[in-house]
Amino acid sequence: MEFDHASLPVESVEALRLRLSQLVHSLTLLEMAIAQRGATQAMHSQFQLILTQLTSLASTLALHSESLAQAVAFPLPSFPLATESKLLTTILRKKVLPEVESWQEKAEE
Repeated sequence: MEFDHASLPVESVEALRLRLSQLVHSLTLLEMAIAQRGATQAMHSQFQLILTQLTSLASTLALHSESLAQAVAFPLPSFPLATESKLLTTILRKKVLPEVESWQEKAEE
């Protein structure tokens, strides 16, 4: 049985990867600005950029939600299960982490 690669949501995942990569970079720059302590203008600018990127990420998630909801993650046979079982468990986790659950509860209040 051959796997149908056309069913993979590559465009959706790639769009999210790009948005998340930009967000991580901006968060790193904000962390550096905070470490400088006197750079309030840089912190403010970086914070505004992060808000814009979060909005863009939310829009991207909404746009691709259907294809992402139908995607199923599974490891390839070549995945080093013996050495990376914890990573695999984390990636394939269905239940949210307790700290994420508490964030969600706070956000819903």
